[in-house]
Amino acid sequence: DALPIFRKKPQFVWRAGGPLTPNAEGKLTFSNVAASEYYFTVRFSVQQWFLRSILFAPPTPGGKSINATRTWTTLQPGDRLSGLTFTLAQGAGLIRGEISLAEGQTLPEKLVAFLVPAEPERADDVLRYYAAPVSSAGGFWLNNVAPGRYWILAQQGIDDTRYEVSKVRLPDGTEIRSSLRRAAEKAKTEIEIKPCQDVTFRLPL
Repeated sequence: DALPIFRKKPQFVWRAGGPLTPNAEGKLTFSNVAASEYYFTVRFSVQQWFLRSILFAPPTPGGKSINATRTWTTLQPGDRLSGLTFTLAQGAGLIRGEISLAEGQTLPEKLVAFLVPAEPERADDVLRYYAAPVSSAGGFWLNNVAPGRYWILAQQGIDDTRYEVSKVRLPDGTEIRSSLRRAAEKAKTEIEIKPCQDVTFRLPL
């Protein structure tokens, strides 16, 4: 499984080097990393897995872990960081989606499908927000989805679609996630994903 590291730059984010693959013990090392601010993501080879958390171990014994999804990881020249842990869990679901158009409607360009956690206690969980581009034929896939209740909606992107998908999980994407949550709560199109469930869903535009 690949673990890319992404670097923060003004107004955009870019990949810092190629993805890394953990060894047999699940350990990995990022080397020759330039000083900057970073966030991390994981790409799965197993459909039934989902990413539960990305945490740095407490800096002191008995301290509190640092949630690496909520803040940029700052790397200064000469820094050597350790204790970064990616926790995976089994039971992920898959949504095979299709945009449903009313008579006379046309599919907008750069459309993105989003999943927003409907459970109030998950509202601030960055990893419970999902996004996928909608194809020109109106189809989309949302995979490696943690079990739970979600609102699902589609919105037209304003930037490159790949960035629209990634920014929903950026550490400083709080305003974006809040905006999505308000829109999703208003639309009230809910879907529940049960462990290892494969769902086909038609989403009205």
